[in-house]
Amino acid sequence: MRDQNLQKQNEKEKEALQKQNDSLKIENERLVKEKKDLQKQNETLKQEKEKVEAENKGLQKNYDHLKREKDALDKGLQKNYDHLKREKDALGKEKEDLQKQNGILKKENV
Repeated sequence: MRDQNLQKQNEKEKEALQKQNDSLKIENERLVKEKKDLQKQNETLKQEKEKVEAENKGLQKNYDHLKREKDALDKGLQKNYDHLKREKDALGKEKEDLQKQNGILKKENV
């Protein structure tokens, strides 16, 4: 009788352990699937990051090129402005000289 009770108790414990084992297997399978999904997401994110970094590198090159062009244009415009200012100043001086000469001629003619 005692052996039967021990055998029943052992069977109950065995069934409980089997249920627990089955639950752990299911949980393990879920975790393995979740790990694979996370690895796929991680790989996708890495690829997206590389793509964005490549795009940023291209944009930076384009920005640098445009900045060099702008700087060259600014330099050219400054040179052109300086040249025109010198011409204006020279023309102003020439105008003054002509006005003085004209004034002198008017006095001589009077």
